[in-house]
Amino acid sequence: MSPAAAAIRMNSSLRVRPIAESLKYAKELAVLRGITRVTDTTPLDRIGIPVFASIRPGAVEGSLCVNAGKGLLPEEAQIGAYMESIEFSFAEEGGAHVGFQQSTIAEMLASYDGQLELSDFSPLMGKTAGPSDKIKVTPAELVGTGKAVLVPSELVFLPFLSADAEPLFGRGTSCGLASGNSVEEASVHALAELIEHDIASFEFIHDTSSLIDTTQLTGAARALVEKIEQADFHVYLRHVENCFGMPYFHAVIAENSEFAAVNICGGYGVHPVKEIAAIRALAEAAQSRLSTIHGGRDDLSKYPKLWGELGRAAELAAIAEYRAELADNSREVDFESIADWSGSELSLDAAWTAMVDALNKNGIHQIIRVVFTEPQHKLQVVKLIVPKMEDCHSGSMRFGPRLRAYVNSF
Repeated sequence: MSPAAAAIRMNSSLRVRPIAESLKYAKELAVLRGITRVTDTTPLDRIGIPVFASIRPGAVEGSLCVNAGKGLLPEEAQIGAYMESIEFSFAEEGGAHVGFQQSTIAEMLASYDGQLELSDFSPLMGKTAGPSDKIKVTPAELVGTGKAVLVPSELVFLPFLSADAEPLFGRGTSCGLASGNSVEEASVHALAELIEHDIASFEFIHDTSSLIDTTQLTGAARALVEKIEQADFHVYLRHVENCFGMPYFHAVIAENSEFAAVNICGGYGVHPVKEIAAIRALAEAAQSRLSTIHGGRDDLSKYPKLWGELGRAAELAAIAEYRAELADNSREVDFESIADWSGSELSLDAAWTAMVDALNKNGIHQIIRVVFTEPQHKLQVVKLIVPKMEDCHSGSMRFGPRLRAYVNSF
């Protein structure tokens, strides 16, 4: 990354511009990207943590017409909603100047000078391809060297409507998609999300999380917990020690009655600064709850359908089992004992370097970037793809070499 001035520390992120300035540019760009409205949904719930929803009626099927943003302040949530909707608009196939071409597996891998294998991109479980098999690829660059490479288009666009009938990786993912005031700022947030999903993938296979006593939290994180608890909810906060040494938290907001319509909602957060990571997890849990209450997101309909098929008794049993797992205190950790980079130089370069060093120590050396926006744009949208990092969950069973080795270790 290029040298940068010290970042402005927001409550849940590092930025290089004041919110008011970024919001001005976001509103201007939103008009061009088909975003018709951004509205405050906070009053729909009783917690009071700011959440905004953005509306983009022209989103293609497989994307989202409704996105959301969260924060400790209304303006943070508002800009978050704008930015996420802008990201999704650029990531659609045909939503930017970025294209794709037909290639072969061998030609794609050759662009990495033999340093990568197809398995490093984490294909869907059971999917394989030979060197001569066709694949649609998108031109990209290796961060740090600028070397031109080819990357599977299924990992770039959301959705990738031109994917083959039997895609290798799926029809698109938002993991690694991020925006910011610069390419560098967007890349920091994209890489943090990739690390978050990687850690969550291993937790999906085997839960190693430890419970945190939320009374130990201080500052804005503690204030968030108190706000949630005062609204008559229970807060679970769990930490996962991980190979990257990055603060990672899973927060869950739970109704005290198992019969509540919106019972349990969770959020995740990773950041070099542990307080920011915890705040992101807690605020995302509140956002998840409000997104469900608002009901506008295109990807919510599967849950009522699922429980409608399984029945109310099965739903209540699943809720009870999950709450027991969240409350499990057989492993506990003090928040104060979790190492982070709080005392380091407060800059995007420092955050980027900390994360890249953590990846390198785990044998992960290639970071691939696609920039959707043009250089003249005041806001930038990027997609990072990092071979050998994992992104496996119930909706996308993708396995790379590290996760396969982990599964085989049991």
